[in-house]
Amino acid sequence: MKKFALLILTVVSSTLGFSQCINGNMNTTLEGESVVLKYGNVDIYNGDKLVKSVITDKFGNFNVKLDTGTYRCVLNYSGFETIEKNIVVRGEESVDFKVAETKTGTEGLKKEKIREERKLSAPASAYTSSGIVDKSEGRKIILTDEGGSFLSSAGSTDGDRMVLSNKNRSASYGSLTAGEINDYAKWSMWNQYTNNELKASATHWNLCPKNRYTVLLQNQDGFPIVNALVQLKVDGKAKFETKTDNTGKAELWLTIMLTETLVKGRVSIDVSTNGKTIQIRDVKQFESGINKAVVEVSCEQSTEVDIAFAFDATGSMGDELEYLQAEMKQIMFDAKKINDNLSFRFANVFYRDSSDEYVTKHQDFTSVLTEASSYIDEQHAGGGGDFPEAVDAALDAALNKLQWNENARTRMLFLILDAPPHNPSEMPEKLKKYIELAAKKGIRIIPIASSGIDKNTEYFLRALALGTNGTYTFLTNHSGIGNGHIDPTTDKYDVETLHDMLVRLIQSFTYIPDCENQQQEPDLNLPDSSVQYPFPGILQDSTDTIAEPIRFNPNNTSDTLKIEWSYYPNPTNGIVNIIVNRDIDELFISDMTGKELFTIKDMKKDEIRRIDLSDYPTGIYLIRYPIGDKWISGKVVLHRTS
Repeated sequence: MKKFALLILTVVSSTLGFSQCINGNMNTTLEGESVVLKYGNVDIYNGDKLVKSVITDKFGNFNVKLDTGTYRCVLNYSGFETIEKNIVVRGEESVDFKVAETKTGTEGLKKEKIREERKLSAPASAYTSSGIVDKSEGRKIILTDEGGSFLSSAGSTDGDRMVLSNKNRSASYGSLTAGEINDYAKWSMWNQYTNNELKASATHWNLCPKNRYTVLLQNQDGFPIVNALVQLKVDGKAKFETKTDNTGKAELWLTIMLTETLVKGRVSIDVSTNGKTIQIRDVKQFESGINKAVVEVSCEQSTEVDIAFAFDATGSMGDELEYLQAEMKQIMFDAKKINDNLSFRFANVFYRDSSDEYVTKHQDFTSVLTEASSYIDEQHAGGGGDFPEAVDAALDAALNKLQWNENARTRMLFLILDAPPHNPSEMPEKLKKYIELAAKKGIRIIPIASSGIDKNTEYFLRALALGTNGTYTFLTNHSGIGNGHIDPTTDKYDVETLHDMLVRLIQSFTYIPDCENQQQEPDLNLPDSSVQYPFPGILQDSTDTIAEPIRFNPNNTSDTLKIEWSYYPNPTNGIVNIIVNRDIDELFISDMTGKELFTIKDMKKDEIRRIDLSDYPTGIYLIRYPIGDKWISGKVVLHRTS
């Protein structure tokens, strides 16, 4: 009976799910044959309001769920004329969108066809176990192809994960591996490094964001205020300005350059949003807490997102550029799938050096994904010759020549490179100017460090990310692609595919709980009531046996760590109770990007500790604990009640 009821529920749910929608296919004619148009833009308008924005799949199909009504469907594909159709939605409406053949569009499809044929004719995979290992995946060797598809597995005593390399593989997305260091999440560690291991690099660039102030804004109903102008002032004079991000936070700095003199005086913070201006007078540096303010404004949220890519296209990037091009194209497509209520625009900058064929070239923002991806396909590596490249020219082009949307909820610049800028005496002042300009426009810079960078370059990129509320990412050796990649200066990091990591970052940097709390929470794949380590379900061999726990030495002992902690209620309107199964020194609370907010210290076994999120805006928060070389996390959803 239960099975029958479940079946009925499934059938009804399925029927309702497709009862009001537009199903469509986008296609054209190529040399007399019908060809589907994959990854075409489909925008659905109710009057002049954009209500859905999706892309066609690899078969040219799309499906958009809608309420009953009349809608205007606008379809765009690079090289073809725009199609518009008015459709009355009463149930499941199926529409064929035949795009008229054009010379430009046909030539583009022919080039795409040639590229696909080259991929298919590439030599068969020649897998080798060349010692490429990832020690963070448990006590098992997992053999995969270059796309990450499972091949086979075998037991292991050293807990290594071996990813098989294929020197003959064609460039495709999902191949590159990467890591992330969010220095906002490890703030005290960053300060230690700049005074020790990375001090010489800070001196080399005369660059070191210091004297940090964090502002957190929410409205009277507890929703984060996004894109508000925030100015840090000394005696009424603006020293640094930026915009609040998707969590309602702004990061401000009194000094950017290492040798910059700290101006003495009364520090204040001005906030302007929705026609209102307030001043925070009793301000404190981050080490003393976060400056929180409530502004009585209505909940307004932009659906616009701007993402730009700046590629180093010099000859030294030849070992990885084609893979990176494939990755960025797929990331553009997958970013659109994060939320079909958002409207994404993409732009591209390619740069080389002063003696090359060009210094910079760019394509301005476009909402037509196939236009942006076609531009990426046209580029190749060349030129260069020495180690430094025209990174400063790339930043200038990205910040000043691209037409960024001032009203976007999120603006992100991915800087993809394997070399630093030239460093004449005026470069530190230039870099300070670009950091301040990016921050003023609310553009988060996210470097992607490729093979060949040195420690000075790593430091420069981390400082660039930190000064603009970004995060530092880097390619790793685990993929077997490209030349060697240095290990970053940090205590721990997780290894992911570059594709998954960047989609995760785009998701975390664009998510805002909607004003009616109707928006679906993003899938962070994190537990919401209890966290266990070792993780349930980790296999030691082909049986269902749980793997032996890793060895963890928090006090230089050989104590075997087994940890579990639970938390409730979730969702919450403020208070969260946490209980752990052993004594721990610290438990960290962060926003969904991993940025640390506060710490719970000296938790005792079976002791219930209460944390209060009432001062924070509606959103997703993480409860995090470091184990060995990784973090384990659980998520808490905060819903404010009026």
